[in-house]
Amino acid sequence: EKLQSVQGHAERISDISIFNRNQFAITASWDKLVKIWNLHAFERYRTIDAHSKAVAAISIIDDRRAISVSQDSTYRIWDVSNGEQLKEEKINIQLVDVAVFPDGELALTASNDLVIWNIDDGLISRRLPGHEYHANAVDILKNGTRAISSCETDAHEIKIWDLESPNSLIAPSTLL
Repeated sequence: EKLQSVQGHAERISDISIFNRNQFAITASWDKLVKIWNLHAFERYRTIDAHSKAVAAISIIDDRRAISVSQDSTYRIWDVSNGEQLKEEKINIQLVDVAVFPDGELALTASNDLVIWNIDDGLISRRLPGHEYHANAVDILKNGTRAISSCETDAHEIKIWDLESPNSLIAPSTLL
């Protein structure tokens, strides 16, 4: 049952995250905007003119900050309380989705490969090849030891990655 509906983006919403003890949501959109929503009042709280091209994904770093990635090949860090941009970095990979490690220092992005990089300076620390085509979704377990990804052309499957192993991709027989 739908409880409430709120409109605000002019184009497709590409990602959404909930934060601050489920009081707020933040959305990324192809309209180049990031919006913050008050879920208790069912209204738009803040609009951020975020990127020069479509915003592909958004992820919460902590209760104060979020990271957005865009088709303009930049990532930006935002103060979610006032919408202020705290950081902008160009990163030389196609950015499709983003997940933040529990320590808030590293991010994992879906692109040609999965890429782990430092949020502070944008330097790539590790690539995880294994998809036949561009990965389109990623997430990280809360303890930061494993990740999950998907790719639309890999037989509609998900892949699980051991982030502590040099081999990375986990064989299905070891999942149990």
